[in-house]
Amino acid sequence: MLLRWVISRLSTLSRGMVELRGINPSAKNNDLCRQTDSSGPIDNQGDFGGLATPVLDVALKLAASGLPVFPCNVEKKPVNAHGFLDATTDPAVIKAMFGKRAAKLIGVPTGEASGFDVLDFDYKHGAKEWESANAHKLPETRVHRSMSGGRHMLFRYDPRVRNSEKRVGPGVDVRGGGG
Repeated sequence: MLLRWVISRLSTLSRGMVELRGINPSAKNNDLCRQTDSSGPIDNQGDFGGLATPVLDVALKLAASGLPVFPCNVEKKPVNAHGFLDATTDPAVIKAMFGKRAAKLIGVPTGEASGFDVLDFDYKHGAKEWESANAHKLPETRVHRSMSGGRHMLFRYDPRVRNSEKRVGPGVDVRGGGG
């Protein structure tokens, strides 16, 4: 029953694929969190559109496009005290937050702040099987590869979408407002 509700919300929301402001959806690599290049880890670097770029530069580009950002460490945990609540588009604040040594990744809050909700597939925890079995129910939308090799399906924000972990299926999380 939860699955049916989530799918109905996402189906309604996906009319017209989600387009993130300022991000080229046709870029080879839409994973904004990559931390390595062919030579291995890059200190305070990320991958944006296939090009190695300092994380701060990418964070500023995202913020300039209207998406609030906050810094995360390599474990994807917020570096700042209030996590996603500290997300901002203010360049001066972003420079200060991403100036911390632990700031290796860029976080973008889901929900009203960004304008999108996410269906998060963690293949290491069984999501691949669930996704394959339910693919015919999932609407077309923008998809990003996650750092762990899973996928994030993005949908227009809807205040009725609630966060959940593994309630839809094994390894499938829903991220809405506050997620």
